Amino acid sequence: MEIRKIRPADAEKFVEFYEKLVKESDYLMFTPKETAEKAKQEQKYIEDYDDYKQVFVATEGERIVGYLGISRSHLSKLKHTARFTVGVLRDSQRQGIADKLIAFAENWAREKGVGRLEITVVTDNLPAIALFEKHHYERESARRRSALTTNMPTNTLWPRSFSFLRHF
Repeated sequence: MEIRKIRPADAEKFVEFYEKLVKESDYLMFTPKETAEKAKQEQKYIEDYDDYKQVFVATEGERIVGYLGISRSHLSKLKHTARFTVGVLRDSQRQGIADKLIAFAENWAREKGVGRLEITVVTDNLPAIALFEKHHYERESARRRSALTTNMPTNTLWPRSFSFLRHF
């Protein structure tokens, strides 16, 4: 398994990966429809990533099995903080890929002088909560009724999501 910066040539495979990931999990913020709309411009998004916003992919051979999206502000008063997201395909979970992506995010943050790393996790996502607690992330706050679910029998509101953070 290799983790590397996404390349424009990865656009088609990344779209396929992300569409599958969205179908497998109701915890991501993009819906399948929004993913399809975003896919049309994915190569442009990849070309526009810079030192402040980047995507890294976890690959096994030619197959993308996970990703890390990470960003920080250009503003001098906020650039010590970064937010990230992690996703791993269901058939590749429980193999340490998420652990490696988190470690990669932490190393990226240290290299960039970031002292605060944040991720938002839905309270129903118990495996993710356990994962981030294992990596010593702290629950900072709860955001009540902050997102809608899409794969539930009805469109219900998540009770809340937690912001996790880790200081370096």
